[in-house]
Amino acid sequence: MGFKRVLKENPKLEFPRKGWRVLRTKIYQPLYYIWHDSFLWFGGVLRHLNIVPNSKYKEIKKYKSIHKGKRCFIIGTGPSLKIEDLEMLKGEITFASNSIFRSFDQTKWRPAYYMLEDGKAYQLFSEESSSFHFNNEDWFGNTKAFLSDSKMSWPLWTLRLENVCYYPMVNFSIVRYLFPRLPIKYKTRFGSNMYAYAGNAGTVSFALLQFAVYMGIKEIYLLGMDCDYLGKQKHFSEPDQETMRLEDMGKKRLIDNAEWQTMVWNIVKKYADKNHISIYNATRGGKLEIFPRIDLDEVNR
Repeated sequence: MGFKRVLKENPKLEFPRKGWRVLRTKIYQPLYYIWHDSFLWFGGVLRHLNIVPNSKYKEIKKYKSIHKGKRCFIIGTGPSLKIEDLEMLKGEITFASNSIFRSFDQTKWRPAYYMLEDGKAYQLFSEESSSFHFNNEDWFGNTKAFLSDSKMSWPLWTLRLENVCYYPMVNFSIVRYLFPRLPIKYKTRFGSNMYAYAGNAGTVSFALLQFAVYMGIKEIYLLGMDCDYLGKQKHFSEPDQETMRLEDMGKKRLIDNAEWQTMVWNIVKKYADKNHISIYNATRGGKLEIFPRIDLDEVNR
């Protein structure tokens, strides 16, 4: 019987159980993440200065400015996303993530780039479908997969999967844990050099946008970015375990999550405006109003 199970099942050990939880969540985890994040950030500085020529992330460098001046579509998995929309994007430069693979049995479209930064999601997807592995050409085709190498993305960093490109993701843990009341702009950063690091903001779309910018994209269209966490349907492929997880969070936490996402998108817009990058929202409906709206049908005329 494991130590955690003993603490959980024995009422007399209630105090030690709570003490263990406090020790793990309030002391061990913050110190561990701060140490790892600082190490990763320092490595990012060295990579930015090209002091580490043989970095394990060197494959990322070949994607720098690969699509300079072109346009792309960054696809979310909101309930407004339709298979017909994906069919319209064949031949376009597209970025997608997470549960988008659930559309693969309904369309021949595949994203040019696929990203995953949540280790628990990887476990769920692998258990859900035996086809979910990146060497499956019938499933992923020519899609290039990017996976987070952050310790917070466990178990992704332990798997060292083939046919994927790992990228360094910095969580700015020292600010998040030591100064929790600071505004979000101090808790993350939109990184323009993916070889150095990608800033984490709690949504994979933030990383997708950083990759698009690193590749030289100057015109970005968002699709399936509903940003509506209070509606009955959260994803285009429901019902799924992610939706059940969101429902378990409770209304207050969902509202807090929606407010956090709004602040994240404001960081993106500020960076885009400063660097002359055009971002349009082609989502059919939803609550993301930070970027100018555009009809997907008009974009593809």
